[in-house]
Amino acid sequence: MIPLTAYVQALDHKCQFKLTNSGAVKMEGVIPASVADAIRLHSEAIRELVRFPMIIVRSSLFEDNRTYYWVPGDTQKHHLIKLGAEPGLVFTRSELAALVSAAKRGDDVKTLIELKQMFQGTVLNELSEGNERPRKPIPN
Repeated sequence: MIPLTAYVQALDHKCQFKLTNSGAVKMEGVIPASVADAIRLHSEAIRELVRFPMIIVRSSLFEDNRTYYWVPGDTQKHHLIKLGAEPGLVFTRSELAALVSAAKRGDDVKTLIELKQMFQGTVLNELSEGNERPRKPIPN
């Protein structure tokens, strides 16, 4: 079991993680033995995750009820991917802002999220210069 999966499963079992003054991780709660073993095996990565600035989100918007991770920026995004997150499920603050803007414009946010996952891409708020959105419909 990868560190991120073990951490999220422990949280699912209502475990709480705390950092002691010495920097060690203290876990409170009851979890399955396989999760406890994975947490012990990956204790260094678990310590990083406990200190990691992220919000873990589950959404019923999608049928598979995936877990999404919201992080401040690209540095945290890449680090979380190293700890086992799927790239298409990690969103930075700027990507979330782009999704909010898209929703305000009436764009299909669910499709944008699915495309991000499919192509392991990045959601941008603005189109790059030279690739502006057409102002008028293109004739056939």
